Amino acid sequence: MRATLCGMILAGIGIGSIVADDSPAVELSRWIDDHLAETWKQKQIQPAQKASDAEWVRRVHLDLIGRIPSLLEVQEFVGSTDPDKDTKLVANLVERGAFADIWAGNILRGLLPETETSDEPNSYGLVEPIKGWLREMLVDHRPYDQIARELIACSFPLSPSERSISPASFYAIKKSKPEELASATSRYFLGVRIECAQCHDHPFAQWKRKEFWQFAAFYAGLVRSNQADGFQYPQRDEKSVREIKMEGTDELIPAAFLGEADRPIPSDEFARNALAEWIVDGTNPFFAKAAVNRVWYHLFGIGIVDPIDDMDSHNPPSHPEILDRLAEEFRVHGYDLRWLIRAIAGTRAYRLSSQAPEGIEIPPRSFARMIVRTMTFDQYSRSLAEVSGQQEESFAQRIEQVGNLKGAEPYRSDTSISQALLEMNGWPANFVLRQPNQLRLEKSLDGKAFSFNEAVTLLYQATLSRPPSEEELEVAKLLVKETSGIREHPFVELVRRLTNSRSMPMSPQVPMHSDKRDLLWVLINSSEFRMNH
Repeated sequence: MRATLCGMILAGIGIGSIVADDSPAVELSRWIDDHLAETWKQKQIQPAQKASDAEWVRRVHLDLIGRIPSLLEVQEFVGSTDPDKDTKLVANLVERGAFADIWAGNILRGLLPETETSDEPNSYGLVEPIKGWLREMLVDHRPYDQIARELIACSFPLSPSERSISPASFYAIKKSKPEELASATSRYFLGVRIECAQCHDHPFAQWKRKEFWQFAAFYAGLVRSNQADGFQYPQRDEKSVREIKMEGTDELIPAAFLGEADRPIPSDEFARNALAEWIVDGTNPFFAKAAVNRVWYHLFGIGIVDPIDDMDSHNPPSHPEILDRLAEEFRVHGYDLRWLIRAIAGTRAYRLSSQAPEGIEIPPRSFARMIVRTMTFDQYSRSLAEVSGQQEESFAQRIEQVGNLKGAEPYRSDTSISQALLEMNGWPANFVLRQPNQLRLEKSLDGKAFSFNEAVTLLYQATLSRPPSEEELEVAKLLVKETSGIREHPFVELVRRLTNSRSMPMSPQVPMHSDKRDLLWVLINSSEFRMNH
């Protein structure tokens, strides 16, 4: 690429400067790597090679701010010789506003998965208030234990103005039902599926039916309206009520902490307040582990405990020492979510390629290579917005209106037929390509002439964050050329060979304008674009 292109990189958009002394996070990263390396040695696991700069910079942008890096961000990072550029980039990304947006969404999906699979909560205006509150908490650098405490101990009644940015939507979406609130609280903040014991003693897990209803009793003081169905905020909370009737019986079950039934509950405070303080207490064996396991899952695609909400004796962690050490360090560092992410994303394990050595099978929970994951809806829409130069939020909303992409499961390589057709032939991809002078690539490079190879390289870097291989360049030269408009190859073959275009001229100097858009269409519809690897 020409030297003049490097001079076009904008200051402050990429690596940035590292935050104040981060040596404790770096030390923890190295400890994790040493522990994993010893495990690999004992189990004779050959890890993948270190990911290329292009592969890693794309991954870390998707994981931390929910979109692929821009062309200039890719070029700046790949071109940097700074030995600390990985650490500095992570420190830069977690301080961006987009980090708060994406991680508020991560928390919301875990806490209220129904907001991803159903439009009903959103139609009642319940999703944005809690997501806005989570975003605000993250922007303000509030510690993770404060987020949990304020959500669980949210006070009622609420005025209409207090509902605009508030955790109270959690209660409305769960219809203020103690059993649903208890299930969600234990699953997200404790990593425990106590709802499995709601109707009967679990045959394998340690939790019994009585313990489920003891936990649900912390929410028994919430008074709902007389409305039988539908979403509703609690009208108030009765401090004196801390027992609940077990479903299908006349037995009243008093509130008790999970696994600590003998621990007294202060009589002078609301039961939910006592529950919140117990959950975030440093002696609680669940809270910190559940939190770090979720962060690990978001960065690696699989948890140290998997599934992430099933932390039980019958489902042990793959690396208990790492889980314990991370949980302890998370507590010591004030439940600082950004610090935890810097420590995990700073590991050599997170820097490994998703490509296993040829002929070598690597167990996913060995963390000896990166798992290939399908983009979440947020990542997909924001990445298309990055390519197109559109506003991310409005662009995502318009995609959502067209098709059911929002409920697509992340971390899967397969998609439904309707989703695949929408992505390939529907509005999102076509909209990106139909906007005159809107592509971010055009905004940066409009009017400059590049050779054919340079033009194709820019397209690959802007979409896949990497340059094309020699074979891909040759395919482009063979298939991207002017013809009478009749395509000689079947559509599937053209897609397989990374082009369906005859419109890009084979002239020595190719202006960066709309002639390139058919090739771009293929790139943003490729499986590689839709994957986080």
